[in-house]
Amino acid sequence: MGDSKKNFWKEEDNNYLNRVFEIINLVLAFMVILSPLLTSMFCLVGAKMDVSNILLIFYCFYIVTRILYYSINFRFIKFRKLDVLKILAVLLFFMLIVTAIVNNAINMTFIFTIGYFLVFLAFVKIDKKHYKKLMYTFVLTIAICLIMGVCDLNNSYMPGFVKNTYAMSLQFFNPNYSAYITVMAIVLCIYILANYKTKLEQVIFWVVYVILNVGLFINGCFSAETAMFVAELFLLIYLWIKNKKCPLVILICLFISIASSFVWIKGYSTSNANYMFESLAVIDNKLGTHLVKNVSTFFDKLFGTGVIDSVAGSDGWNRDNAKLEALKIIVSSPKSFIFGNGAGTNYDVLVHNVYLQIWLEYGVVCLGLYLAILVILIVRFFKVHLMKQNVFMFALLLAVVLVCHYFGCLEQYSFTYFTCFLTVFIKITNKRYFDTKTLSKELTTKEIKN
Repeated sequence: MGDSKKNFWKEEDNNYLNRVFEIINLVLAFMVILSPLLTSMFCLVGAKMDVSNILLIFYCFYIVTRILYYSINFRFIKFRKLDVLKILAVLLFFMLIVTAIVNNAINMTFIFTIGYFLVFLAFVKIDKKHYKKLMYTFVLTIAICLIMGVCDLNNSYMPGFVKNTYAMSLQFFNPNYSAYITVMAIVLCIYILANYKTKLEQVIFWVVYVILNVGLFINGCFSAETAMFVAELFLLIYLWIKNKKCPLVILICLFISIASSFVWIKGYSTSNANYMFESLAVIDNKLGTHLVKNVSTFFDKLFGTGVIDSVAGSDGWNRDNAKLEALKIIVSSPKSFIFGNGAGTNYDVLVHNVYLQIWLEYGVVCLGLYLAILVILIVRFFKVHLMKQNVFMFALLLAVVLVCHYFGCLEQYSFTYFTCFLTVFIKITNKRYFDTKTLSKELTTKEIKN
């Protein structure tokens, strides 16, 4: 009797400690989501911080809490059936360490790369009942940051903004990074609008949706804007076919995005033109046409808006040359090809392509493992019944992986948020995948018995 009572209290103590650490983990997750606003708050009281500093604090707190947890809870080692995604993630983690040792490149860039795994571990432990709070917090946070950006296009007085950077960089150092994060917020905002619970919620997030779109197009990052349209068109077409009726909310969102795409501020928007002229300029650059000049001449005759001959950045800011330079470095030696050249090498090249950057800095094995994780995840998604929530998240994955990854960088400012999203997507998709497999096995077993 005494032993059973002792075990009971020990179990109760463990449950209490688990709940405490779950709360701490959730607080740390909110810390990541709120990092730009926390940066601004610290700056308001005279502490010069940026998003990177907040993330470093998160890493330290997370490691300390995990050490405490495992020190107190001796039964943390549980032998579970290994999943291929877990195996690949562990292999990727150890290969990153190997490449850092081979290249003698254990630096701040490497620490932030390892930090993505800490973010993953923190978010994978979060109960799904908290996802809604985190999602709402993220969308509202980015909307507030965009309002701050429009109020201070010169980055001169807003706390947390980095001076001498392009307009609409916000707290993220570069307008490309803030734009990619805004795309994530826009797609999640569409999900909220399609699944709102109260009228107040609907009104608030329609306003937020307009703010997010206007902020994105004032920024003028063409790849991010294109990624958003890719996601919205995917949602419109898929849900229309699936439900056999037009998804009105998605259609309205698309019209708002199209209307917002004509917004730009001369001297502040990255390309100094609206999205329509950016698109035409890209076509001109690829096909040698003169659509920008012809279309702008037409509008000039009607409204006196002036004639545009070219649009800045229509050639991709010479990024093709950067990609060729990166490839030359990659194939320069077997070590470079297999193990990369060390974290931070990209700052000498600025390749603006996540896949090439991983290869350049960490080698072909790490690139292969990362791509394998993405491919397996996408295959599993299509093997399970496409729930509405999953479809919205897949649209976001599609936009970020196909477009933003192709033109973006492996930087903590934007990639940390992608890691948060990817973790939740993996968790939701995997659960559905294994539930479907279990159900299929049970049905097969019953059929055999019958």
